[in-house]
Amino acid sequence: NSIPTLSFIALVGLAGHLNAQIFNSHTTGQFGPNSTLGGVAFGTDTGFSFDAQFDISSSLGFGFYQMRSFSITLESYGTFTMGSDGLSSIILLGPNSGADLIFVLISGLVDVSTEKGFAYIFSNGITTSGTSFELVNPIGLEVELPFNIPLTGVTGGLVVNDFGEGGQAFPTATFTLVPEPGEYAAVAAVGLVAFGSFRTLRRRERA
Repeated sequence: NSIPTLSFIALVGLAGHLNAQIFNSHTTGQFGPNSTLGGVAFGTDTGFSFDAQFDISSSLGFGFYQMRSFSITLESYGTFTMGSDGLSSIILLGPNSGADLIFVLISGLVDVSTEKGFAYIFSNGITTSGTSFELVNPIGLEVELPFNIPLTGVTGGLVVNDFGEGGQAFPTATFTLVPEPGEYAAVAAVGLVAFGSFRTLRRRERA
């Protein structure tokens, strides 16, 4: 992980120099049949993708970032957003670097008030364009469930009780720089995260 580590320090540092510090995390995966939307179980594995914007200059430490916005698309159900109440408590697990920390490549969500959440772990990452970095080779999933994601207009929100086990369950994650209007930014966001502080989560390694 030494090359991704150096890339993160250099490229995100350049992003800060350009005042282009907003990133978007696009993560896909699959919830299991016992997870619920509005109190009703999915009944089958259900694919999802979420997009969360965050500011790298406002890190809460150890790869925790307060989200500026969040939306999630659920297969066969549509796209939902998160209101201010959710944004105040749900934290994105995203890029981070620092001394004396164990680095892993990760993307996920955690509720800081309940310490519930999930995070996909990857073994590597590749730069896919001048502004994006993709996490590849999923190797595990850290979970602490049930995890309630409040959604605007959905009573009971989304409750994650399990994850899909089928062939489509393998996750993806991409971190992309979002340039401010009128600014030019050609840097890649590396999804390199210190996950040691999220030690309450259980490890469920993929076979």
